[in-house]
Amino acid sequence: AIAQCLVGSEMCIRDRYVRGGDYVSYFGNDSTYCVYATGGYMAVENGVGSFQAHGAGKCVSISYGSVSEDEYLRVASGDFYSQTGDTIAVSGGLMRVSGDVSFTKKITAEFASSQDNGSAISMTGGELYVSSTSSAIGFNLTGNYMNGISVSGGTLSVTGSKQNPIKFDINGSYVRGISSEVSDGAEGSVTVSYTDFNVGQEGGNYDSIYGIYSGGGTIKATNCSFDMFGSYARGIYSAGGTVNCGGSTVINVNGTYSAGILADGGDINVSGMYNSKITNGVAVIEANGNVTNSLSSAAISSEGGDISIAGGSATITTDGLGITARGGASINILTKEFTLTSYNGTAIYINGGNLTIDEETTADITSTINEDYGWVTPPDEEGNQAGGNANVNIYNGVYIQGGSLTSNGTFNVTHTGLATDNE
Repeated sequence: AIAQCLVGSEMCIRDRYVRGGDYVSYFGNDSTYCVYATGGYMAVENGVGSFQAHGAGKCVSISYGSVSEDEYLRVASGDFYSQTGDTIAVSGGLMRVSGDVSFTKKITAEFASSQDNGSAISMTGGELYVSSTSSAIGFNLTGNYMNGISVSGGTLSVTGSKQNPIKFDINGSYVRGISSEVSDGAEGSVTVSYTDFNVGQEGGNYDSIYGIYSGGGTIKATNCSFDMFGSYARGIYSAGGTVNCGGSTVINVNGTYSAGILADGGDINVSGMYNSKITNGVAVIEANGNVTNSLSSAAISSEGGDISIAGGSATITTDGLGITARGGASINILTKEFTLTSYNGTAIYINGGNLTIDEETTADITSTINEDYGWVTPPDEEGNQAGGNANVNIYNGVYIQGGSLTSNGTFNVTHTGLATDNE
């Protein structure tokens, strides 16, 4: 069936229910929809079939004047598919997603050059709540320049469960599983729990892929897992906000110029049971006729904000760098058990800040220097990688520039360096 449903102003005060059937928009431009409404309560429920929007069309679009528990969009059923347009777009109001729901965005060959392919769920202002406590919700993104969920100037909560985690399966470049943009001076928050991010595939060529991104505001991630493959890959990336990571969190990143957690200007707070692994973090750089192998990825990295690791235990293994903090940022290790193993380079690097080990902490640091690997130039204040220049003179296991080390607990460092005065 083909449905193009437009709900005019005369029906704004009525409740609307979308049940059963299949809804398709073939028209392909950004002003065409399967279902469109302004205001009112709308429910997509009770065994509704599929929604398909081709080209730049949208499956569902609805606008509100304000957040209200009386007038909002509820999605409790359906398989949603779109190409370059937003799958579901909501502005200014409230949206709740629960039940057995799937979202698919796929860029076909005819749209391969497009650099703005929308989001599976796009929320402008307002509040968005996605919950899969009793049934599965999945996002499947194939192609470049898109988001799973994007929120601009609003509040987002994504809540899975241990039995039914929310899943993001991503194959493409310049893709964000969850993206939040907060304007200067405004407050915004992203809360994510029991959610799995599977980004890229081993051997693939992916670039600039993020599990969770926030341009300002606060990210709170609890009991999440991240498997990332690609260059410039970040499990959690905050540009100007705070990252709070708790529960049982696993972040595995396979690629160059990447990080498990990266904060530019905000603090990073890790608690609970934390496990992170960085592999293939060595970049091959060709510059001025020279080829260098350079360490380019880190498990946790902060540009100007403090890093605090608390809770039960934290385990980090890396073939790039371990934890880096620049711009006056300090690192506080408060967890009872902390283990960091770096196979090729420095385990902890601090520029302008301090390293403090809590009295209840046992920290075991193992670092091995590979003389064939230097460091890439770190990113600038805008987060851009300069590349091409390697600092080959950093051979320390724990390296603090312009700061201090205070160990009130047990601090064990096993370091295999080089026969050099720089060690």
